[in-house]
Amino acid sequence: MITAPDVVACVLDLVAMKSSPIEYSQGRRAHALFLDIVKASDPILATQLHADAPFKPWTVTPLTIQTKQIQHGAGYRLRVALLQSGLYLPFARTFLDQPLREIRLDQAIFTLRAIHTTPVNSPWAGVSTWKTLIDNARPTNEISLHFGAPTTFALSGNQWSKNRSWILPDGETVFKSLLKRWNAFSPQPIDLGLLANVDILPKQFDLHTEMLVLKNQQVGFMGNVTYKLDGAEADRRLLAMLADAALYLGVGAKTTQGMGLVRRII
Repeated sequence: MITAPDVVACVLDLVAMKSSPIEYSQGRRAHALFLDIVKASDPILATQLHADAPFKPWTVTPLTIQTKQIQHGAGYRLRVALLQSGLYLPFARTFLDQPLREIRLDQAIFTLRAIHTTPVNSPWAGVSTWKTLIDNARPTNEISLHFGAPTTFALSGNQWSKNRSWILPDGETVFKSLLKRWNAFSPQPIDLGLLANVDILPKQFDLHTEMLVLKNQQVGFMGNVTYKLDGAEADRRLLAMLADAALYLGVGAKTTQGMGLVRRII
């Protein structure tokens, strides 16, 4: 018996139908495009996915291209992760029903060439179940993460101060975000006290900052970080599980607008 995946990370391989300018920051348009694709096959689901929620069961990220001009016939990739079973089919059904559907991002118009769901075609693609992520996790002393899109963390303000952003990938902040997102969707939550029992210390990093234009200008960090783990074997296994799940979960703020793309590399 084949088990249906609980989580899916898919990469849309798009082809430009004409030459046109394109902005570097396409996160807000990709957000709207995803909801339009779902709405075409399931309007009720699209409304539910758009509703305010502490954590949304989907992320969308335009994979970075260093160009301001899309050429006719050129490729462009858009990445979507779905964190609840049953979300992938309504998303993909739109393209099954309308295989020549136009896909618009600002002035750029594309058609779909393929939807990749395995790492053979993209390191950002994959499918899994919560059980597989749990069963396959192994304790480790080091974890390396690659942040493939600008990443930031929202710090709540209080009555005397405004909300702020944090753009440093310290271990506690990164894994706290992963843990909260895991608990929002996995049927087997993790005790929030996990992070009090372990040290997650940056050992090596190669980072830079990038700015995205969303509703306002938003700065985030990108690159690689290796963390040294110190704690009980069972706790280090849970951290490894969260790192494996990062491919699907995303991390930090504005993951439905092109930020917080992350995957484990070691």
